[in-house]
Amino acid sequence: GEPAMQLVACNFYVAASAASVDVLTSLLKRAQEHCRRIRSTGPIGVIHAFSDVPYDRSSLHIAGAPSLVSEVTSRLICGALEEIDLNGEHGSVKQDARHPFVGLVDHVSVMPMMDSSQSCDSLIREAAARVAREIGAEMSQANLVNVHYYGAACPDNTPLATVRRKNTAFFRSGGAVQAKSDGTKPDSGGDSSRTSTTKGDS
Repeated sequence: GEPAMQLVACNFYVAASAASVDVLTSLLKRAQEHCRRIRSTGPIGVIHAFSDVPYDRSSLHIAGAPSLVSEVTSRLICGALEEIDLNGEHGSVKQDARHPFVGLVDHVSVMPMMDSSQSCDSLIREAAARVAREIGAEMSQANLVNVHYYGAACPDNTPLATVRRKNTAFFRSGGAVQAKSDGTKPDSGGDSSRTSTTKGDS
């Protein structure tokens, strides 16, 4: 039979909800419209969006063909970074944040999508890792954040917790990241790009 189409899903988290609801809603609508425009080239869609007001945290989930997921997610993330002010100039600290975070967009996770009849082979795992690296590159090229990779998106397959502990302030001061005193841009999230197996533990 014909080989199964490669599909990936991307989840990303924004450390904003109630105060930025208008911007987030606008970004979501634009992403949905963009998906409709490009759907003739392959499967793509925003499959879930959630705003957790008590934790001041929102998540968006995009799924489809790898190249289209990369395109739509990069546009969404760069839009969020450009249009949402993280509580002051230069992305300063949200001292009252209830959920640990490392910056406005603090976690981007890309993973293979398969049905029960498929196995997670190296090709689809590499496709997910490639999408994660492409999204991270777009974020870096926009000069908006510092990007740290983990899982299969980085050469040594470093676990998420290790990257958070070594490269970010996620586990310190309640997860609030301190604005850098040297004038450099704040971290986006030590977890800006990730790929995983179906268990999400690679």
